[in-house]
Amino acid sequence: MIFGLVLILAVSACAVKKLTKQGQQFEAAGMFKEASEMYYNALVKKPQKADLKIAFKRTGQLYLEDISASVKNTFNRGEYKETVYNYLEAIELITKADRAGISLKPDPSMERYYGDAKDFYLEERYSLGLKFITDQDFTEAERVFSEIFKIDPEYKETRTYLNEATFEPIYREGSRLFIEGRFMEAFGKWESIYARERNYKDVKELMDQALSERYNEGTLLLMNEDFDDAALALGDVYRVNPKFKDVKEQYIEARNEPIYRQAKIYFDQGKCRSAYFDYEHIIDDAGVYKDTKVLKDKAFKCAEYPIAVYSPPLERYTTDGAQFEKTLIKNILNRNNLFLKVFDLTSVDNRLEKRLISQSGKIDQQALKNLYQSKGIKALLILGYNDFKKNKGKLLKEKKHGFERIITKDPEGGTNFYDKEITYYEYSQQNEIELKVSYMLIDASSGEIMLSDTYSDSKNDDIKYITYNGDRNSLFPAKGSNNNWFIDESGYKRLQSLLVAETNIESVGNLQAQLFKDLTRKIARDIDNFNPEK
Repeated sequence: MIFGLVLILAVSACAVKKLTKQGQQFEAAGMFKEASEMYYNALVKKPQKADLKIAFKRTGQLYLEDISASVKNTFNRGEYKETVYNYLEAIELITKADRAGISLKPDPSMERYYGDAKDFYLEERYSLGLKFITDQDFTEAERVFSEIFKIDPEYKETRTYLNEATFEPIYREGSRLFIEGRFMEAFGKWESIYARERNYKDVKELMDQALSERYNEGTLLLMNEDFDDAALALGDVYRVNPKFKDVKEQYIEARNEPIYRQAKIYFDQGKCRSAYFDYEHIIDDAGVYKDTKVLKDKAFKCAEYPIAVYSPPLERYTTDGAQFEKTLIKNILNRNNLFLKVFDLTSVDNRLEKRLISQSGKIDQQALKNLYQSKGIKALLILGYNDFKKNKGKLLKEKKHGFERIITKDPEGGTNFYDKEITYYEYSQQNEIELKVSYMLIDASSGEIMLSDTYSDSKNDDIKYITYNGDRNSLFPAKGSNNNWFIDESGYKRLQSLLVAETNIESVGNLQAQLFKDLTRKIARDIDNFNPEK
């Protein structure tokens, strides 16, 4: 941070030095305007430097005297424009010096020359500006009156004519657009004038008239039930002035009435989900519109889709079947489907469950209808289990022959190997589980199968490791031949990896939980994506 500050100060000092040197060169050449500018720029960077103030005052005063001479000479030659602008240049220099705390002394006669020259020059420019106004050359008129306004804003009717030159072309363009029926474009033109000059002609009234015409277009389109175009027209007005007449109410109607009507059609067709989402869209947009809130609640009630899940017992694995069903119901609920309700069939009606599905798996259609009529269940999800295998493997222990290589040094410093025959133990175990599950989603009122599929998966985990109580790094496997054992150096890396291998195996219970989770997620996804109204 300190280094950065030092660097900035060094750069600044270098710049001041360079500007000062340039000022001195210009001053030596008698170029006082350029010299004063260099000294002033240096003074801005070093405002407390006394020699810079002195240099700027010296060259600035000489520059001011040159300007004063020019004011007198140009006036005497009848060059009134040059007189005016020379004087303005002198005033700019004096003002700049004042900001630097330096007082320059102008020639008192400059003021008189300027006053007389300004009268001659502005009268000439004013007459030219009026001619341009008469000729309706507004671009040139604006240029002329802008110049007069900068010199003397209060000169005659300059402000009025400048406004006319500036705004009249825009005003007329707005009128042309209005006649062509392009009301909002016309409004935009007039509004651009109003933002800068509120009292220009009748621009405010014309803006209101343009909005009114666009509003009338929207109102007529709405009466003719051309909702899309009505929304465009009324939206144009609403965005500009939300409080214009009753545009807000009509704009809401244009946007939402077609959706409201379509929602009613959906509801009458039994497409209650579609109706619900349409009503929800209207409420999000308008807040309150007709009886949408009541109809949304009715549509939701109609769209609710209660499902009962039936899971037959797994042979020899009764609790596992119940666990699969429980996991499935949890995953369906986790999908947060707005309309789905999921129940275990046993909790709905235990007696009905016994009637519903025979031992052969045949469905009693009358019992299914009773489920719909008396319990309000709209669909039955039936699971079927196939090829369920679960194996918790035994930890196998196998005795192995090997060698422990002992390294020694002889008196001469050479290296000797002694391979000591030993035994160690290799352990292995494998846990595995697999399942194929099918499902059918059956309409409770008609018995129609609406959705079905089959999924299968398996999970397994195995371990293999070695234990040895001696020097593990010196342990080598052995290979046998004719009841003799020899060291197997090629198997060293594999044996060493088994010495540090994982000794904990994933339990069958954990494998089953993961398998059930993966399979039920697929079924839950299918149920969630299913729309009974399509």
